[in-house]
Amino acid sequence: MAKAKSIKSIFQDMRAVVENLIEEGYNYFLSGGALGVDQDFAETVLSCKKAYPNIVLEIAVPCQTQAARWSETERKRYNTILERADFVTILSKNYTRFCMQKRNEYMVKKSDAVLAFWNGEQKGGTWNTISYAQKANKVVKIHLLSV
Repeated sequence: MAKAKSIKSIFQDMRAVVENLIEEGYNYFLSGGALGVDQDFAETVLSCKKAYPNIVLEIAVPCQTQAARWSETERKRYNTILERADFVTILSKNYTRFCMQKRNEYMVKKSDAVLAFWNGEQKGGTWNTISYAQKANKVVKIHLLSV
């Protein structure tokens, strides 16, 4: 049985992926800001800005109340990311059943390529976004997570 990767190893992998994209000429990055990989990715891009000051991070927020039910620690991390991002786009004032999907579609439409850190499950937001991006004929770069 394969040993699960450590969180540090996953961050190192993510940073290497982002740096490779920068070297390929990508300089504008979008994140949905959600708990987990979205925030990990946003922080990775922000950490790369030291070495690559020309890169830009936009956080696409599905609704103003996205963090309302998160813990104090989670909200603090989220707000720090929002403060450090170059742009924050809020797509809906209030939560709706479709605001997360609208956020994902916004990110795909605005992107030349879609980078997905994905656990391989063919359900949920990441899978829906990958499918939407493929139907939109976007370049889709998938990095499987095995934690």
